[in-house]
Amino acid sequence: MVPAEAYSAFTYQYDTIAPTNPTTIEVTPTGYTAIDNYAFLWTPDASDDYSGIAKFQYRTDGDVANMWVDINDPSVFQLTIPNADHPAGAYQSGKNKFYLRTVDNAGNISEPLMQEYYYSASAPTPPENLVVAPQTSQVNFFSFSWDQPASFVGEADKLTYYYSINVLPTPNNVVATNVRAAGPGSFATQKGQNTFFVVAADQAGNIGYNNYASVNFFAETSAPGVPGNIQIFDTSDRENAEYSIAVKWVKPDELSLGNFDGYVIYRSEDNLNFTEIAK
Repeated sequence: MVPAEAYSAFTYQYDTIAPTNPTTIEVTPTGYTAIDNYAFLWTPDASDDYSGIAKFQYRTDGDVANMWVDINDPSVFQLTIPNADHPAGAYQSGKNKFYLRTVDNAGNISEPLMQEYYYSASAPTPPENLVVAPQTSQVNFFSFSWDQPASFVGEADKLTYYYSINVLPTPNNVVATNVRAAGPGSFATQKGQNTFFVVAADQAGNIGYNNYASVNFFAETSAPGVPGNIQIFDTSDRENAEYSIAVKWVKPDELSLGNFDGYVIYRSEDNLNFTEIAK
């Protein structure tokens, strides 16, 4: 028999219900980047009605399977990777995945919450199938078109293309376009052979100026005619000793606007040696 006064009461708690995750995770930057550095921010609304939240855990899809890194302070709601506990952020060019889960004091673990993030470290390969129409013309009027690169990271409609004429492309001499075409327009800068170069840049801004496609085109143009009916007017202010003239002319007959670049004015004191003074 056990005496009525001889007992020891104790209380125990039992929790088998997983905690609730934060509602959402956001990442900065949101798009592609060439810099391996990401900030993750989640809503501070994770909860557990029984034993309480003990910690968060995170991993990326590049980590060893089932390897999780602890965030031991449950009041934390942001994280930057890479960091001391996780020395690598992105593991591959393209799409990466960040997972976050909640652990309560009874050891119950929530299903992971996932956020995608994007990394690009390599420049696109040259644009493909670059063509010009026409290849040879007596008028400076050409069109160019090309296809997307064979290899690039990100979305095709987010690629930007840069082209140059008769000089290898550099950051200082290119024209940008978001479409896979240029022209029609006056692209030749010299008579005879000209060369059109085009390169591609991805969403992260990766661009290899040596990764260009090129095509030759030929402007078999003729020189414009001679301007006619040249007139010179004295517009000097002699009283104030300010001397000037005005020159007027008529455009050449049959002037081709596709070949026309402007007029150049020369001056000579002996009708033998001329110096350019205006264009």
